Amino acid sequence: MYDIYLLMLIKTLKENGYKIIIEIPTATFVNEYLKEFKKGRFSKSTSMRSDCMKIVHISQYYNDGYGYQENLLPYYQKLLGHEVVHITSDRMSAFVNNKARIIGVKEYVEETGVRLIRLPIKWEFKGRFVVFNGLYEMLEREKPDYIFHHGLTCPSLIECAKYKKRYPSTFLVADNHADLVISGRNKLWLKVYYEITWRYLLKYAVNYVDIVFGVTPLRCLFPVKFLGIPEKKVRLLPIGADVLNVPKENRDDIRRKYDISTEKLIFVTGGKITPEKQMSRILDAFSLLENHSTQLLVFGRVQDKEFEEKMKKLPNVKFMGWANRYKTLEILKLSDVAVWNSQHTTLIEDAVATCTPLILRYYGTTAHFIDGNGFYLYSNSIKELYEKMSIIANNEEILQKFREKAKEIMKILSYENIAKESIEYYYDQQPKAIHNKFMNEKYLDFQYQYFEKIH
Repeated sequence: MYDIYLLMLIKTLKENGYKIIIEIPTATFVNEYLKEFKKGRFSKSTSMRSDCMKIVHISQYYNDGYGYQENLLPYYQKLLGHEVVHITSDRMSAFVNNKARIIGVKEYVEETGVRLIRLPIKWEFKGRFVVFNGLYEMLEREKPDYIFHHGLTCPSLIECAKYKKRYPSTFLVADNHADLVISGRNKLWLKVYYEITWRYLLKYAVNYVDIVFGVTPLRCLFPVKFLGIPEKKVRLLPIGADVLNVPKENRDDIRRKYDISTEKLIFVTGGKITPEKQMSRILDAFSLLENHSTQLLVFGRVQDKEFEEKMKKLPNVKFMGWANRYKTLEILKLSDVAVWNSQHTTLIEDAVATCTPLILRYYGTTAHFIDGNGFYLYSNSIKELYEKMSIIANNEEILQKFREKAKEIMKILSYENIAKESIEYYYDQQPKAIHNKFMNEKYLDFQYQYFEKIH
């Protein structure tokens, strides 16, 4: 049966003038290429690789069913036809309730088809890293072609480097999620923990790491500046947009489901709302809008009393409560504009997935999200927030242009595209399309005073 699919593919490509090189594809591989051909993504000289690799991801913690990068990137690599295994600890992230976070030592296959191996640990620096018991032995058992290590400042990366030294054909990458906003608030901690301790500890491992991926433009700079990683090894591989799991229903149908007007312009914000993020300023700006056909939706966990009190007083603000992953994507899809006035949240990538225009605070970690699909904020003033929201609320033509550009950004930052580039680096470590597009002066304003750390 698979031979029929293959012959159909070869025939179709030849009829359209494509020069092809085929190396015994798997059924999954053939189906993927059929999909790609229908989307018009082949060039006339396409060389078809069918290499099915064994990719092993390693993360310190893992939360089943979440929408984090360590959940989604392995899933999308699996969809490309590779064997994907994820090694992690016996526990969930530090923010999970203590009683619930210890999952135990086990091995099982997730609904995504990724095989998960939970190892015991010897010790934990809670919220930062664990010391695995038996990681090297597990790598010996699994024999990966490609190791994707999530995070740089972890002892497990040193274990991976030892494995790479013994098996030099193994491709070893690590990614970086640290920047000054989330990791360098305390100057003494930044100096002692990163610049001294981990810079020293990584001197050995960095010799065996093929590539360090920064998950945002700013997070490409942090490992060079503070951890001593050679710049030539750093590439941008962003956190992606989970396009496949976006609800298929149209916007109006989802609005009716939640009893939200199909006629109003809907702004949305959400996540973990704390005083430090100053998200009450979004409420202040929204309250100044004179356009009465607008509504603001808020979802997530509110841990800011000022925000909570102001929200209750505004008639056109609707609190949607805590939202699971699917409901989050529904809320973002039914909305017209998503607004965040402070630091990066992975909800931004979810808004990209739903093609929702954005209003975001500009700095190095958000610098790649907006290119004609919204507005950046260059301060945290209520006045600037109000002005940007007002322009959109009173100009349907501008909003429509933002929507069209949002579709383009979604395609670039989709996990499908990012997973493919993560595989391409196995064959060629030169910067790929995503890195080349965003790592330049068009997007990165190094002279902006808050580029590295917003206030």
